[in-house]
Amino acid sequence: EARYNMLLSFFFFKQKTAYEMLRSLVGSEMCIRDRSQSGGLNVKFLQDRSKKLKKEMDEIQKEIAKLRTDLRDSIAESRNSEEIAVQNEEKKKKIYLTKEKLKGEVDSAERKLNKAKEQFKKFEDERKLKEKLIFKSNKQIEDLEQRQKEAQIEIEQTDKESKKLESDLQSYQKEIKLLKD
Repeated sequence: EARYNMLLSFFFFKQKTAYEMLRSLVGSEMCIRDRSQSGGLNVKFLQDRSKKLKKEMDEIQKEIAKLRTDLRDSIAESRNSEEIAVQNEEKKKKIYLTKEKLKGEVDSAERKLNKAKEQFKKFEDERKLKEKLIFKSNKQIEDLEQRQKEAQIEIEQTDKESKKLESDLQSYQKEIKLLKD
């Protein structure tokens, strides 16, 4: 009977820990939701959280296996099999509920991770498009600068020709004036 009481104390202590853990997971989810609303979505955080939840689920499954073994031993040693069977069913229900809650948490984290991956891909696509536009704009700017240089050279040549023509015109005018005189 002492072993049975110890087993029950151990089981209920573990249940309390699992409950506290679930409460903290809800808080973390709220934190993730708040962060996603502020635009600070962290893909690595979501991936790590998903891995952590999966690891916690595996540990709980190991605990479940150990508890099942302990329950089988206590049932074999107990005199009142009906009472133990009822308690065992209650424990199985609690374990099942805990397991289902954790599965829901893992599923939720995976959905959030997938959403974050989609948003990240969209961001990357937009970034690549902007880089292409910037490259194209830079190329156009280089072309315009080259045309501007060519136009400047042409203007300078035209100015030189114009000055030469003015100079020639002035000398012709002087010659004409001299010839008239």
